Order: sequence, then structure tokens, then C-alpha cells
Amino acid sequence: MTSCREAQHQEKLLSHGKVAASFDGGWQKRGSGWNYNSNTGHATMIGKETGKIMLWDQRSRSCKTCEYHLANQTQIPDHLCSKNWYGSSKAMESDMAVSMAHTLKNEGCEIKVIHADNDAATTSKLKVDFEDLEKRDDQNHLKKGLSKSLHQMSVKYKELKQDDTREYILRCFMYAITGGTTEDDIKVSLDRIVPHIFGNHDSCREVTWCKYKENPTNFKYRSLPGGNPLTNESLKEELLVLVSKYTSRSDAIAELGSTQANESFNQMASSKAPKSRHYGGSCSLKNRLSAAVLQKNEGYSYLPKVNEASNLSPGDFTTSLTSKMDAKRKKRKQASNKKEIKKRRISLKKKKNLNERKSTIKEGPTYETQFELNMDNTENVPQIPQQIMISGSESKVSMS
Repeated sequence: MTSCREAQHQEKLLSHGKVAASFDGGWQKRGSGWNYNSNTGHATMIGKETGKIMLWDQRSRSCKTCEYHLANQTQIPDHLCSKNWYGSSKAMESDMAVSMAHTLKNEGCEIKVIHADNDAATTSKLKVDFEDLEKRDDQNHLKKGLSKSLHQMSVKYKELKQDDTREYILRCFMYAITGGTTEDDIKVSLDRIVPHIFGNHDSCREVTWCKYKENPTNFKYRSLPGGNPLTNESLKEELLVLVSKYTSRSDAIAELGSTQANESFNQMASSKAPKSRHYGGSCSLKNRLSAAVLQKNEGYSYLPKVNEASNLSPGDFTTSLTSKMDAKRKKRKQASNKKEIKKRRISLKKKKNLNERKSTIKEGPTYETQFELNMDNTENVPQIPQQIMISGSESKVSMS
């Protein structure tokens, strides 16, 4: 908790009284997509300015000691019970958000702005006790939701079956949302998207991402089929409906935040408490999550500090190794934010997806849900022969 309190103090100084935090939760069991029943869950509040965890919490629906004695019908002895939750797994996240918000307020670090996804009832629960709290959407989840909507439309409209077309429309949406500074700016920018994609550039004069005004005669869309605008009126209507959905939420998508730091912590937590194992029946899970919090806030150098706090030798080898690991982590983080690295990452991803699609077309259908049941004859799967590679030694002509 000392590390978290230091993070709270730093965040208050840097935020000048308006503390903003990103919030997200995680579970120690993978959800199937339709059923979420993990016995344990955790959540974090991470300061926007410092990127450090200001507070964390966890919930558990099990205690191995209690379960053992109840099964054997014996008296439960006094012990440190790990069970602190009796509701559903889905309700853990919003409950932890409210609990942490109250704790931070009592400790003098009240949150004024929270960045979170829209997957849980977190906002509605928080608004009951914190009416002045501002909610901001998470940029990555917003982008993922837009991408999913466009992919669902591609089933109906052939214009959206090409990845480049969907990605271009997605970029237009993100330009409009991230380019505005106020709610009105975002509304105006969103209203420009559909006319622009369908060849009407009357409202594009004030934006930098549309190059039509530079050369109206020879203008072509770089990512649309044939460089021409879309023409399907039914698709246009559906895109307008999609725009209106986000226009109505202009207050929440203004000044988008990010929960990437929380997702990064969830990854650290899963390395210390793998989802294939259950640690929530004892204090083991809490200790493992505490180690992940220290690693997030202090880096790998938390290990020598923990040894010293426990009156143990920090260890010369441990100190040297953690310093190298922190330096490597810092270097990797700096490199990942460079523009050329991001462009290379996108280029490699496109190349990989292209090669995957080529191979899929050549091989035909080979893997999908209930594949054998849906195929009349799995032995007659259509395939395109692979390209013949000739080395020059396949044919020899003898001279007589």
C-alpha cells in the first residue's frame, strides 16, 4: 500500500486538483463469451499522469479452509478467510470501482474523471454516490466496437468485405473523434464522415485528413476500391445510423482516455496467477496481485526492496539482474512509441494478414466450428494446387 499512496500523492501534484484515473477489472478464469463464472476477480485505478496504480482491490467467492471444514462437518477454526464476495462474478467489477472510489476520497485523492470501457455497469453505480464524476470512454474499446460493427455490416455489403475499405472507414471515424476538442467539434466531424466516403466533400474544407481540396480533379481514395467513392445507398443509410449512435455519446467520447495500463497490469497478474490455476481460496492470490502491483509501480527493482523490508539481503545478483530488466523494459517502451516502429508494426501486420488470406483461399475451408458436422464430405474439400518450384534439375536432356 505504500507504493499506492506514493502514486496518489504524485498524481494529485501533477493533476492540479482534477485527478483522472483509468479503471478496468480482470478475472482469474477465462470467460467463454457467453458465460462468466470466475470465483475471483481484481481491479485497478491507475493515475492518468503517473501511469501508476493508485489503488487496487480483489474479490473472492471461495475459501479452502471454510470449504474443507464444511465438507467434513467440523467446526471452522479462526483463520484469515479469503472469501469476501457472495454475488455474481459479473457484479465484481462495478462493486470494486465504487469501493475504490470511496477509499480514494477518504484518503484525500478523490477522482474527478474516470476512463473506462462500456462492458460493465460501472458508470451507473458510480453516479449514485459521485454525481459530479465525469466518465470518458476508452479509445481502444471504442475502436474495437467500431471495427466489430463494420465487420458485421460486411456480411450484408460486399463493399466492406475488403479489409482496406473497413480500415479506411474506421480511420475516418477515429480522425473525427480524436481530432475534436469539444462535444460540438466531434459532432460536426462525425457528420462529415459519410458524405466524404460517398464523394461529397463540401464539408471537408476545414479538415486536414481529406486531400480533396488540394487536387479536386485528380483526387482518388487511397483505400477504397478503384480509388472511387462508395455508392450503395443502403450502406450509406446504415453508416448514418452508426454515426448517430456515436454522435449521441459525444460527451463521453470527448477527450478519450486509455485503459492500456490496466490491461498491461492484467497481463502481469496473469503471469503470477495463471488462469489455469486457482489461488483465490487462500491469501496466495492477494500476495501474487500485490507483487504485480509493485512490479507495475516500481519496476523489477521491487524484489530487492521487498527483501530489505523483510530484513533479508537484497542480493547482489538479484539487484544487478533487476536493473538490467528495468533498463530493457524502458528501452522497449521508448521504441514502441516511435512513429517508424508503429508504421513497421502496421506494415508487418498487413503483410501477415495478406499471406494468411492467400493461403486460406488456396487451401479452401479447413477449420471452423463444427467443421465435420457442417461438411457433407470432408474428404472432397476443394483446394488450389501450390505453386510448382523448379530448381533446374528436374529435367535432363542426354546428348547422343
